[in-house]
Amino acid sequence: MGQMLVRKIDDVVLQRIRSKAKADGKSAEQVARETLAAAFKPDRAELIRQMDAIRASSKPVSGQQIIDEIRWDRDHNLGKQYPGLDDDN
Repeated sequence: MGQMLVRKIDDVVLQRIRSKAKADGKSAEQVARETLAAAFKPDRAELIRQMDAIRASSKPVSGQQIIDEIRWDRDHNLGKQYPGLDDDN
């Protein structure tokens, strides 16, 4: 995680941060982090671009392939990987 030192914060703003932190039972630093994160969260267009990039990098999978994978996993792994879920109990 990166770090940042912010100088010359207006006294009124700093007091508001501290008041909110106290009311929420958090540190002023945590309130400032949450506020910055909320202010700079990705917008809808950016999220769509990210999803499109993920889709472009993934190969298509058919519904039948998914069913076959689930069946194979059920037939070969159930109970071995997840104790308590096997059919013998």
